Amino acid sequence: MSDDVFEMEAPKEMVRGGGAFLEVEGTFHLKVLDIDTQPKKADGSAMFDAAMKVSFEALGGTVEGVNGRQFTETFWKPNLSDEPKKQDRTKAKIAWFLVAIGMREASDQGPLRFAPKAAIGRQLIARTKFRTDREGNVKTFNGNPQIEIAFNDMFHVDDPTKAGVPKNAEALAAYPKEFRRSPESFAKDDGRNAKTATTAKAPTAPVTPTSGQQAAASSVVTADDV
Repeated sequence: MSDDVFEMEAPKEMVRGGGAFLEVEGTFHLKVLDIDTQPKKADGSAMFDAAMKVSFEALGGTVEGVNGRQFTETFWKPNLSDEPKKQDRTKAKIAWFLVAIGMREASDQGPLRFAPKAAIGRQLIARTKFRTDREGNVKTFNGNPQIEIAFNDMFHVDDPTKAGVPKNAEALAAYPKEFRRSPESFAKDDGRNAKTATTAKAPTAPVTPTSGQQAAASSVVTADDV
């Protein structure tokens, strides 16, 4: 063992965390990294009440210095013992996610259906908030705050209402044109804004796969899975 002594200037502030994980509230330009439709708990047991777990990477946003940081969001199955409106709100979060990544129209009324592999690499805008317990205390993991997507606040990258959110210009330039939308196309949507995003009923229609999605259609999540 070497007798050398490690020495480095002390930090000006003892900041906890700040590594590869996104741990702050804000509105971010995100990319889908992975979708697990059979998520497991930390002990390896199945999460039977979870529909899927989605991994995101921050590309830009209202908080500086977070590009490249990641977080995961669990989308839940509705509890069939809940009242219909509460079940609808649970399904609506998945529906708005699909709308945000361009794999569903907001006005669709059919079942939720998409190929998870085709969603990897898709971009969106989403607002995050700290996860809290019933008493309002922020939940932590290894001493660091946990975040989640706030309500159903997920939007397409070209949504005019989110034009002021700082985005990664390089990532947007490389984003396939078939995934982009013109400002005019949002006029024929339901006109959703941040308020309706949190209260909207779950739209439900099948996704029509593009040519690039056809190859990924072997793995499909349907309303029966949700």
